[in-house]
Amino acid sequence: MSKAIACILGFALPCLAADMDDQAKPLSKEELSTFLNSVVPSHLGWTKYIGPGFFVYYGHAKPPATGVVGIYLGGCPWFKADPSLPTVDGRLGIYQVKWQKKVAADRSIRQETLISLHSDYWKAHVRAEATNQSDLDKLVEELSVLPTFQTMPRPVGVP
Repeated sequence: MSKAIACILGFALPCLAADMDDQAKPLSKEELSTFLNSVVPSHLGWTKYIGPGFFVYYGHAKPPATGVVGIYLGGCPWFKADPSLPTVDGRLGIYQVKWQKKVAADRSIRQETLISLHSDYWKAHVRAEATNQSDLDKLVEELSVLPTFQTMPRPVGVP
């Protein structure tokens, strides 16, 4: 698995790491249209990994922008907030969130959050990283317009 994907998908089980790289697939035009809501052009290239009971979407910024994003959707995210890191209030689509933010030695910035999407089971662990705040803000802006974060999901079995 590439270091970039391993880093951004830190919530993936270590035993799945090698399989994820082999099995992550670029989204088809149809999947991309559904995922992005066809009216929104993407400044990210997207791949998707389907695991047992979860999905992981990985996006990488298209030049000249920098950065990567990871979205885990499932019932058992591995993200645990680090109380030693600062939090920043923000929004991700319709959701008010607390981003946990970390600036690395190379001055790159990572922020992540955990959102309950449907009851207490379906959660989204969202992580974004960029070399500067401007690119990070653009990544979060793009994530905010994804349908996943624009509407409350329907309960299973409801048409």
